[in-house]
Amino acid sequence: MSPTPRAPTGRKRYPVPPAAGKITSEVFDRVVSSHLGARRRDVLLGPAMGVDVGAVRLGPGAVGLFTTDPIYVEPALGWERACWVAFHILANDITTSGHPPTHILVDLNLPLDLPEHRLATFMRVWHEEAFRLGAAILGGHTGRYPGARLPIVGGATFFARVPARSFAATPFIRPGLSLVMSKAAGIEAAVLLAHLLPRGPHPGRAGWGSRAARGRWRELSTVTEALLAASLGLGRSGVRAMHDAAEGGVLRALQEMVDASGVGLSVDLSRLPIDPHAAQVCALYGLDPLSVSSGGALFVALPPGRVRQLLTRWKAAGIPGTVVGRFQAGPAVLEDRGQRLPPPPPDRWYVPLTLRRRTTRHHPGR
Repeated sequence: MSPTPRAPTGRKRYPVPPAAGKITSEVFDRVVSSHLGARRRDVLLGPAMGVDVGAVRLGPGAVGLFTTDPIYVEPALGWERACWVAFHILANDITTSGHPPTHILVDLNLPLDLPEHRLATFMRVWHEEAFRLGAAILGGHTGRYPGARLPIVGGATFFARVPARSFAATPFIRPGLSLVMSKAAGIEAAVLLAHLLPRGPHPGRAGWGSRAARGRWRELSTVTEALLAASLGLGRSGVRAMHDAAEGGVLRALQEMVDASGVGLSVDLSRLPIDPHAAQVCALYGLDPLSVSSGGALFVALPPGRVRQLLTRWKAAGIPGTVVGRFQAGPAVLEDRGQRLPPPPPDRWYVPLTLRRRTTRHHPGR
């Protein structure tokens, strides 16, 4: 005889949706890391959590850098803006190396009902952004298929041919480097939710979905600050590593830098800047602004003596920066003012969207 179910002692205010987004480091180690094809001597950087680019030796004095991601086109942003953001999601990753892309491959798997003028807009925007960075769209695939649907419509690979020993990557972090953060935590979540949720003010929380938040979509790019950081130089006396804080948020990005480098990191979480719109929407839905998607925020590891130069160049470009921590010898752990931090929580920025869908389903009149 099965036991009588116990009545719940309380109801969770915010139901947890099924796991989504990037896999955890445990799943990566268990499933992915031991299935990577042939071992090749020309591979300089292979896949690892917290490493934004793969690196391959191309020959004497040259290295090829690769990054790949889904093409995420969110129509709620407005189609042209969405195409721009989709480009910069990938450009953000490749420029953490300190270099813009030189070549791009695009795979578009489009819904059957996507009009041709929208495809034309996508191609125009990607052409313009690629041209601006000096990259050629080299090829790929484009087609319409049953089951394909927005916002994910395929994937792309960005490639850069760069001089050997002249690029940044998280495995190059060493003890003693300072860590600087651009902009603030939660910008991506604030901008996306401002577009995806109803625009009317919420009681006691008016303003988070304001026109100001919806108009900040260009801040989701870290290309400018990454290339400005690289202008200080790459390598021992300049920038050693950069990492963006997109999917998984700031806490996960910090932990990934520790994991990728094997170097300890001490931060002061009280100094981490939090975007005000992100703080409002996170408070409304019970989310942690330090663990929601924060595309637009970039971490840069560099010698302490170069920090002032970096902050000055960013400030001249209208980009705020904050010194948030320092890498240190000893165990490879993430600490907040001397206290070891637990593993970062899952990114739940999409919880408000789940709640909205459920509310709409149960209350069709709203």
